[in-house]
Amino acid sequence: MRKRDVFSPIAEYEGFDYASGKSFWRRRSTLSLLLEWLHEWVRGVRAARMGYSTWLYVQCSGGCMIPVDMLNWDTDWVD
Repeated sequence: MRKRDVFSPIAEYEGFDYASGKSFWRRRSTLSLLLEWLHEWVRGVRAARMGYSTWLYVQCSGGCMIPVDMLNWDTDWVD
């Protein structure tokens, strides 16, 4: 199984290192995203109730997640 098959094209902000001036991102697996969405759906979050794609859009537009293809080529990853 390749890493590409396991991880979705979504990255989550992990933190910023002031010494090096770099931000760190972590790839999110599709399963972890689905479980987080389901948890918020059960809690009654409005965006989650409208569907997975709507919830993911809200997370990427106003949350701490971003599509991987929008990151810089020299992004530092946390594994």
